Amino acid sequence: MYKIKILLVMFLFFWFSTTLLLADEKLSVNQETEKKAVKNLQSLYQKSADLYMAGKIDEAIVVAEEARRLANSNLVASLKQIGLYYRSEAEYEKAEPIYTRLLQHQETVLGLDHPDLVETIHELARVYQSQNKFTKAEVLHKRGIKILEKSKENSPDLGYKIFELGALYEFQNLYDKSATQYLRALKIWEGASEINEQDILQAVGSLARVYRNGKKYAKAEPYYKRMIAITEKAYGKESPYIIYSLEQLERLYELMEKDEEVKLLNSRISEIRLLQKPKKKKKF
Repeated sequence: MYKIKILLVMFLFFWFSTTLLLADEKLSVNQETEKKAVKNLQSLYQKSADLYMAGKIDEAIVVAEEARRLANSNLVASLKQIGLYYRSEAEYEKAEPIYTRLLQHQETVLGLDHPDLVETIHELARVYQSQNKFTKAEVLHKRGIKILEKSKENSPDLGYKIFELGALYEFQNLYDKSATQYLRALKIWEGASEINEQDILQAVGSLARVYRNGKKYAKAEPYYKRMIAITEKAYGKESPYIIYSLEQLERLYELMEKDEEVKLLNSRISEIRLLQKPKKKKKF
């Protein structure tokens, strides 16, 4: 029992040291927050050590556990912050080891299939994608999706992660694979208890685009029409927001050599644009 208590105090020191080193690594990200967290840990560590030296072992262990939880929380928050900083600055080579370190730490603390790992997994996948490491990104996206499938069946968040995998495939011009994932995401969002029309529109528009780019024009057409219908419902048939969707369908019809449909769409686009022009005031 005595040895176990000694190990716990040593474990606390390890966590404290790790966090302190981390704070020194990139204090400029949020210097005051990091300094405060390190100061709190120093205080708890000293309190635990004092209690231990006074023979109050049980109390020392309680304080040590509190410090360990704080150190763990601060370590995760700090790594996330630093990783986000590097990713936002497009410094992907620096972001990669930070997210890798964060994921390894969370795996050790939480296990390999905990839902709290998912966001870190996908952040690392995004970094890999930005570096054109597509195979590594794909593996991670699939891992995150598998974890969510077990814990949050058909949740909107699962749809977002599946959609990201579709976007990864589209980026590589793998249109069939991309369409499969976009369809999965669309089905999840359509079946959600609270329908988010923007999610539906995003999936529908993406399906239309990958089918068109993959030269499956007949499959693309109904999705472009649905895209137009959603936009009309949200903003009205004469809204300038509808122009983009109409232009995309017009482009599809050009590829399909449907000249009459192209003319009709072109006419409608011109009418909408004309309505947006400010009317000249009459002179008296």
